[in-house]
Amino acid sequence: MQRDAIIIAQYRAELERLNYVRGSINVYLHSIWRLFRLMEEQGIALGDLTPDDAADLVRRASRRCDRQQYVVFIVKRFVEYLAAQGITKPAASPTPAEMTRAALRRDYEDYLHRQRGLSNKTITSCWYVANRFLTFRFGGKDLDLGRMTPGDIVAFLQRQTGRKTPYRDKTQPTHLRNFFQYLFKE
Repeated sequence: MQRDAIIIAQYRAELERLNYVRGSINVYLHSIWRLFRLMEEQGIALGDLTPDDAADLVRRASRRCDRQQYVVFIVKRFVEYLAAQGITKPAASPTPAEMTRAALRRDYEDYLHRQRGLSNKTITSCWYVANRFLTFRFGGKDLDLGRMTPGDIVAFLQRQTGRKTPYRDKTQPTHLRNFFQYLFKE
């Protein structure tokens, strides 16, 4: 327990060094203490933890919260920090499907920046929508871009707009159109 407190104090100092505000630091530390409690309940040693294991542990926790995706991001980032310190295991090597998707992202973002002259924020939004569509269509499998159909696009957009809460983002069809223009040109 004392080792956990020392590690968390070191991470707090790192967050302060990176100029995080007190509220963000508190959210991070609360999430990390929760991760340590889950590890203790499951009998997982800190040295055996990987970023993906930490994320799975938080996702499977019986207590869900509204900001669960943010908590997953926090614990993965924390465990990556620990891996850089040599305390935990590093993340697993990327699969061929992940490497293909990373190359597609790199090329697409380069196209948006050089050919379209879009801002970094817009480029990030465009990739976010394209990646969600690819995940919707292919999941974690290899990308076979030739197998996409107009029905896939319609199903994706219907799923996005069919939520209970009002749908206010009107940029998703535009971002998807940008992605398909890129694919057509390639």
